[in-house]
Amino acid sequence: MIRRDERGATAVIVAVSLTAVLGAAVLSIDSGSVWRTRRNLITDTDAAALAAARYLDAQGARACDATAITDARSEASGIVAANDAQSTLDGFTVTPTGGDCAAESGRVRVDGRLTAQLSFAGIFGIGSVPVASSSIAQWGPLSAATGMRPIGICDKSEHFQEWSRYLRGDDTGWGAPGTGHPSYPNAVVHRIYVQRGASGCGDAAGNWDWLDFNGESPPNGVTALREWFYNGYQGVVSLGDEATGSVKDCDPEQAGAQDGCAPQTGSTGGSLLDSLEYLRDNRITFPIIVYDKVVDDRDPASCQAPPPWTGSGTNARYCHVAFLLVRVYGWDRITGQLLDNSFVDLEFVDEWWVGSIGQNPSGGRETVHGVSLCGGGYGTNIDQSCDV
Repeated sequence: MIRRDERGATAVIVAVSLTAVLGAAVLSIDSGSVWRTRRNLITDTDAAALAAARYLDAQGARACDATAITDARSEASGIVAANDAQSTLDGFTVTPTGGDCAAESGRVRVDGRLTAQLSFAGIFGIGSVPVASSSIAQWGPLSAATGMRPIGICDKSEHFQEWSRYLRGDDTGWGAPGTGHPSYPNAVVHRIYVQRGASGCGDAAGNWDWLDFNGESPPNGVTALREWFYNGYQGVVSLGDEATGSVKDCDPEQAGAQDGCAPQTGSTGGSLLDSLEYLRDNRITFPIIVYDKVVDDRDPASCQAPPPWTGSGTNARYCHVAFLLVRVYGWDRITGQLLDNSFVDLEFVDEWWVGSIGQNPSGGRETVHGVSLCGGGYGTNIDQSCDV
């Protein structure tokens, strides 16, 4: 039972408590509005930085030109304002790697501003507060990538050299009809023959161009090949780490177990060819490596060894210097054995891929490029990679 002389004190306590509760609710609602507005702005500046990085990457060595920077800024500004017409682009900075646009890599910073409207703070004379966001994206050649398929192409082959010239604006002979460019609708396709030592990258006796990304650890043989062709190698392949070699010592088209190959079934004659059909029929784009030499990994000098280069069996090491995006269009005489006139028909694709951007042994447009966010609280690994 409340005594009469305590009623006034209780009312005061209740009133003060209600004021505090309502104040906390008001603060929570307005704070939530500010948080949501800033999160939306961060999303916008992230997207704007990535779009600007993609645009600048496509310009190659012209990314430093005033026109390219102006156009990239316009690209970023449009994205920042797309979701909210009140948002503005406060800053836009382009920094090429080492101050040299010839590196064809760099980073771009986008600064945005937006006003968060407050619902209840107006009773204190505060109707809105400004929020800001800064996002940094980098562009350039990939130094590491995932999703690799176990195919390699010599960087001295006529097809890769033709591709390099094409990317730099020289389309002489590009897609010319003939055995080197078989006819497929709406695509320039390169017929890549399996010819040991024919392209100047050295030889690998007893080997084929299927590559091993896990150091001969299980899975290997046709089990690994099928998985890697279907889904791509799930690990990271870094250029310059000498991480690839051959795993191909058995014939997936032959029934019976040999060298770890299980009996294969199916209308195509084997699961390896099933996976190639999957890639072809679904027009899957995937990365492969470009190598400059084949060496014996028992050689202390390994990928630094002088010519002549040679590898043998599972001791062969493919020294990879770039990545290449391709699509499969066809093949013939693909087995685990080196047969005359074996080939794969590949379309080379100039697109971006996911991976780590950094210094690349080949440099320039010949290798696959990428864009990524960095330096903005996205996680230690990403932030530390911002200086390409």
